[in-house]
Amino acid sequence: MKSILKRYYLPVLFIAFIFFSLTDKMLNFTKDIENNENKKATEKPEFDINHLDNFPSKYEAFFNSNFTLRNYFIKYFNQAVITYLGKSPLPDKVIFGKNDWLFYGDKHLDFYRGIERFEKDELIDMKKELFYRYEYLKKRGIKYYFIILPTKYTIYPEYLNDDIIRLCNNTLTDQLIDAMGKNLPFTLIDTRKALIDAKKYNIRLFQKTDSHWNFAGGYFAYHYISQFLKKDFPEIKIKEINEYKFDSVLQKGGDIAKMLGNEDKYKENFIFATPLYSNVKEGKKSGYDPKGFPISMNPYELVYINPEMIKPKGLIIHDSFTEILIPFIKEDFAKSVYIFDRWEYGLNEDIIEKEKPDIFINIVLECHLKNILQHLSYNKK
Repeated sequence: MKSILKRYYLPVLFIAFIFFSLTDKMLNFTKDIENNENKKATEKPEFDINHLDNFPSKYEAFFNSNFTLRNYFIKYFNQAVITYLGKSPLPDKVIFGKNDWLFYGDKHLDFYRGIERFEKDELIDMKKELFYRYEYLKKRGIKYYFIILPTKYTIYPEYLNDDIIRLCNNTLTDQLIDAMGKNLPFTLIDTRKALIDAKKYNIRLFQKTDSHWNFAGGYFAYHYISQFLKKDFPEIKIKEINEYKFDSVLQKGGDIAKMLGNEDKYKENFIFATPLYSNVKEGKKSGYDPKGFPISMNPYELVYINPEMIKPKGLIIHDSFTEILIPFIKEDFAKSVYIFDRWEYGLNEDIIEKEKPDIFINIVLECHLKNILQHLSYNKK
């Protein structure tokens, strides 16, 4: 009897678990925890008797990402790997640094190491695209600013472990700036040096457990960017750091810790800023079509009005890094419209024609610069 149990208990447990999972999906016996993966959950495929070829693979993908207590299993597996092995359970996505600093892997790491690079023809396309955007905007009396933001790797490489080796120090940002040359007719703003210089104040500019900068980093970038805007629009009044109240609040870990399912383990002090005085209010959105924009945590459109200013009016195309920049830079505009266009950093001609801004800004995180090549405007003509 014991030998029979020993032989069959694993298959029986496996079948029981599969049966329980299928039943639970129908009757909802259990409640799983939040999915911490930074991707949209796989949707259940519809059964169509006339199209059965792809149904098994689609249903398998659905089941693999939705089976009962899946997120619990992932969370406690990750905790076990971190606690007992001292390693990242997601080595391609999460990089462990020194002093509990966490870094994104994937594209961010490839950028820093010099694996992700522009080919010669890609740099030609980038240059053509940016000059096309400048000419398009110039015809409409709009000033063009192309702003590059640094990654966490660029500002805090000292917290990387020694096994992170750079193959090339010349990054995508360096390649693009070199290819664009000097005396550009539009304004290209490289914020890297401003952030590196700000480290001398001994204020942490990025969160240890998040891929993004904090409000201190956002402020120093704003202050640097606004100096360029003010050259063209002298009415802009740049706020100094003493015009903000900075607070440090202990919270659960940021987006990288969340990927590990270990926000509680990686609690840290998050830095926030509040202006001592601001008359800027939210404005009415135009309801632009997000074109399938999938991530609800990042609003596609934001609008702010500063009744104390007559101009300029700004249209800013951005990614998630700019969300911490917005509380500062919105002070520079009579009206500012912010479009989070799925890391495409497009020209968005339809929005330009409706908004008729004085200023058009592309704000691009440096590791995503090549995304622009997937959405060229000059090729459409």
